[in-house]
Amino acid sequence: MIVSFFRSISVLLKKDALLYGKNIVSMLLLLALLITCAAAALSAALTDVQSDASLRLNMAIFDKEPSYIANQAVEIIANTDGVQSMFTVEICNSETEVRNGMKSGIFDAAIVFEEEYFSKILDGDDAGVTILISDKLSAAAETVKHFAHTGEKLIKIAESGIEAAYEKLLEEYPSAKAGEIIRPVEIDYAFKIFALPTEGFDTVTLSYAANGVDTFSHYILCFAAFLLILCEVLFFPYTAKDCEFSMLRRIKSYRINTSAIVLQKAVIPFFIRLVLLCAISAIASAFVEIDITAESVIGAILCALLISIFMSALSVLLSQTSLGISVIFALSIAFLVFAGGLIPSAMLPFEMTLIGAFLPLGLCRDALAPLLCGTASYSIAILAALTAILFALASLYLNRITVKGGGDK
Repeated sequence: MIVSFFRSISVLLKKDALLYGKNIVSMLLLLALLITCAAAALSAALTDVQSDASLRLNMAIFDKEPSYIANQAVEIIANTDGVQSMFTVEICNSETEVRNGMKSGIFDAAIVFEEEYFSKILDGDDAGVTILISDKLSAAAETVKHFAHTGEKLIKIAESGIEAAYEKLLEEYPSAKAGEIIRPVEIDYAFKIFALPTEGFDTVTLSYAANGVDTFSHYILCFAAFLLILCEVLFFPYTAKDCEFSMLRRIKSYRINTSAIVLQKAVIPFFIRLVLLCAISAIASAFVEIDITAESVIGAILCALLISIFMSALSVLLSQTSLGISVIFALSIAFLVFAGGLIPSAMLPFEMTLIGAFLPLGLCRDALAPLLCGTASYSIAILAALTAILFALASLYLNRITVKGGGDK
């Protein structure tokens, strides 16, 4: 029985291989067109992801204070994660350069540290630091001032601690010796205060999706799965032709059962999808980290196999409709939208993204996630269950055609 089953598949494979070989040029052209369209859509999606750097504001910093401590403090402020994530910082050489840059729109914000600004802050003088904000940031002016005043208060608190320690030292040492001892403490306090925005918080970068990948990898996975599903249009016309009543009766006359027909239709597409996956992984490796492990490779192979069987079964079920290939196009795009491949997941209703995770493209995306250092979780098992259901329905549908004849095309 098993030998007969695989013999049936081999006979059909030989027929399809010859048929595909005769039409290899047109199939390759169509495949190239699909890849080009998918790549263009992916590029548009990734352009939005990478646009964060262009959204950063330009900030100028000018320090009038020549001292080592002041210069180091300014450098620490300019290099903090919070400042660098929001601003492109430029150190200016004069206040004139800063103000001209603000007037011309080169800078969106500026910080000017006045001479002896440490002392001015400690004396309660508001002229220690000058903050300039452009009109387009006027809504954020109060927030910026709040953080500036918070920094001033921290410096004053630190200085109060130093003064308390200095008074105790004066009880034991002469003023010169006490000053010598307190000097490095004061410098250390100053650096710690300015380093608080970085060292006072733990930075945790969360993954973009539940499968553990970042935003860039998420879009690559979505479009990889999209291409694996969409390439079914290459094979649909040949599947539909074999599902016609006359051709199907002829195939069945060789005692080939319907399950073998459905399964065989997935074999050649499976190997083509594997080639596509290898090509996608090779190209993606130039932009993201690729994790080639036994788990990721086996998961990718199983994903390609299951999605090939799933799509072949779907083609069989749509074979007797005149809109079959259009339905595959429409479903592919719908799956991509639900998976957050065209519209960011954060902008979609939660119910929509939840449904998208259990649709074929979402399951295929998650199954491929280990290739990009993500996690696959339950996706393979659910995709296998859906594939088994659709495979059974397609086999029953072919039996129905052979008994009752095909539908109108």
